[in-house]
Amino acid sequence: MKLGKKGKAWAKARKRLKQEYLENGITSCEYCGSSWALSFHHRDRRSGGKAKHTFEATRLLCAKCHGRVHRGRDAVEFNEELKKLR
Repeated sequence: MKLGKKGKAWAKARKRLKQEYLENGITSCEYCGSSWALSFHHRDRRSGGKAKHTFEATRLLCAKCHGRVHRGRDAVEFNEELKKLR
């Protein structure tokens, strides 16, 4: 699959973010502490076009916590808790 402009920008940013998270000692889910299936959560959805690929605008979450962000009754409450993490 060939990456477009946004995909290339995200691939480059992801590499930089991985290094930045390592330097800050964040190597597990910022919410529950799990190290299983980690990925970056953006405060603003990437598909919406407003997402920033910065340390301040992202959180490192496991698959379970990342899934809670976008679905379920507790999504709003969970997102508020994420904002308080750093």
